[in-house]
Amino acid sequence: MLPEKATAFGTVATGRAHEPVGAGPAERPVWDDAARELSWHCRLVKRFRHDAANQRLILTAFQELDWAPRIDDPLPREAGVNAKVRLRETVKSLQRGQKPLVLCFHADGTGCGLRWEAII
Repeated sequence: MLPEKATAFGTVATGRAHEPVGAGPAERPVWDDAARELSWHCRLVKRFRHDAANQRLILTAFQELDWAPRIDDPLPREAGVNAKVRLRETVKSLQRGQKPLVLCFHADGTGCGLRWEAII
């Protein structure tokens, strides 16, 4: 098990043993929340024209945690909303609209976290 540290977005694995493929310091995505743009290798992957608050919150969490291999679900809990379903639907939405699909996001199977990987 990798060592973890506590952050504003929950706990994050700090070890790099299971780091996504190609995730060296220069090979991590870049999320620019102000511009609403997700980039990979200086190429635009996805631009948000609408709010997409849940997707943006997840991308912000990954960016602030230096694109850790896994993060806790950063979405706030809401009464009457199934958190696992909301996370799964948000992950699907993160894939949608990438042309071509170069960054893949996955729920971690626990319903409490998510992972990312580059499709090379």
